[in-house]
Amino acid sequence: MNEKQIKRTLEDNGIKVIDVARRMHTDFADTITERSAETMLRNLIAGRSWYPTYARWFNRRYAHLGVRVDKPDWVKPVRERMAAKRIAA
Repeated sequence: MNEKQIKRTLEDNGIKVIDVARRMHTDFADTITERSAETMLRNLIAGRSWYPTYARWFNRRYAHLGVRVDKPDWVKPVRERMAAKRIAA
């Protein structure tokens, strides 16, 4: 899913990104603040940053909504990116 689809799905279910960030802060209170959770979450959803632990948490927590944060292409190994390009071509 892309950024707009994720945000739209969350909003359609009455969930704001800040609500997810608060929940993340509650679950990871010893490692992140609420403000940093919001920043990380927005970057994660947009694909600008990759945090495997938080992505796994997000995918498990919101799987029932059909929302999923996928690993950005720029993080994948070159072999996987090249294979995807060959398939698409």
